[in-house]
Amino acid sequence: MTESADYFAPAGLRTRGTVIVVPGRGETPATYARFGSRLAFDAYRVRVIGAPTAGAANATAFLAELTQKLSEAVDGVAGDAPDGLARPLVLVGSDLGAAGIAALLTRPDTYSAWWPRAVVLAGLPGHGARADGEWDAELDVRSHCPVHRGVLNADASLQRGALTEAVPDELLSAAFAEVADLPQLLLVGDTDPLADRPALEQTAKALPKGRLTVVRGAHHDVLNDLQHRSVAAEVVTFFETLRNELAPVLAVGTSAWLISTFGSFRAISRRTAHQVRSATVRAGLVAATHRCSLRASSSTVADPYRPIGKSAGQPYRTSNPVTARPISIRWISEVPSKMVKIFASRCQRSTG
Repeated sequence: MTESADYFAPAGLRTRGTVIVVPGRGETPATYARFGSRLAFDAYRVRVIGAPTAGAANATAFLAELTQKLSEAVDGVAGDAPDGLARPLVLVGSDLGAAGIAALLTRPDTYSAWWPRAVVLAGLPGHGARADGEWDAELDVRSHCPVHRGVLNADASLQRGALTEAVPDELLSAAFAEVADLPQLLLVGDTDPLADRPALEQTAKALPKGRLTVVRGAHHDVLNDLQHRSVAAEVVTFFETLRNELAPVLAVGTSAWLISTFGSFRAISRRTAHQVRSATVRAGLVAATHRCSLRASSSTVADPYRPIGKSAGQPYRTSNPVTARPISIRWISEVPSKMVKIFASRCQRSTG
C-alpha cells in the first residue's frame, strides 16, 4: 500500500496553502485522488497520508501514531518546497480520520509543526455507528457515485468491511467535546446513516469558529459522493476565507431563485428572531434555528455582509413559503446559493 499521495499546484502558480488529508476506516491514499487533484488545481499543495496502523481500539496508540504521521507529512512537504511550508496549513479528516484530528485538537500541542490554521471534519460518525451486511451494502453506505465506487472496488489495499466496526467511544467522546479556537468546517451528508446529526449540530454550535454544512443527498463518504464538485467548492471557499479572517468574498445582491443558508434551511421562527438578531448584532456572525414556515409577506433576505439589525438595504422577497431546520454557522457565508443571512420578522410555526 502506498504510504502517501501527493498533489501539487499547477506550474507557475503560487501555492496558496498546504492540505494534509487523513483517510477514514479502511481507506487508502488512493481513495482521495480525485479530491486531492481538485484542491491542487486550485493551487493548494496536498498530501494524503496513510491511516495509522495501530487501530482505533487503542486510542492512545492511535493518536500517538497519527501525531507522528502528521509531523512527518508536514516536515516532508516543507522539505520539498524551496520556500518551506506554504501556509495556511489545513488538516482534512474523513470518518475515523476526522475523529482522530478532532481528538488531537483537545491536546495542548499548539506549538507542534503539524498544528493547523484550520480543520475540515467530514463524515464524523456517531457513537456505535457502523455498516451492516456485505461489501455491496457497505458501498451503499459509503457513496452512490459510480466513479468513486469503481475506485473503491479497484483498490486492492482498501480494507473491505472496515465500516462494520464502530469507532471507539473514547475517541468519539473526545472528538465531540473538542472546542479548539480555530476555524472548523464540519461536513455531513443528509443521507449518511452513520452520522449523528443532533450531536454534530450541538458540537458545531459549541465551537468558537465552527460551521456545519449539510450536503443534500450525500452519503458517508461526503468528500467523494455524487456532490463532490460542490463539496470541493465549499472546502476551497473555506480555505479562501482563512486569508480574510473568515470575512466573505462574495455577496448575493439579488437572486431569481430561493437562497438557502444551509441546504434547505431558508427561514427562522419568530420565537428565535430576537435570538438571531441579538447574536448577529453582538458578534457579527450568522445563526439560525428551528423548523418553521414563513409567510410570503414576511420573507426577507438581508445583505450577507451586514449583521441583522443593522441597515441592510432593500430585502429580497419571495412569493413561496419556505422551510427551515436547525443549522449552525459561526461566520458569514459567501457562496451565492448557500451563503446569505436570513431574517424573518414574522413567522408562523409549522404544524407539519
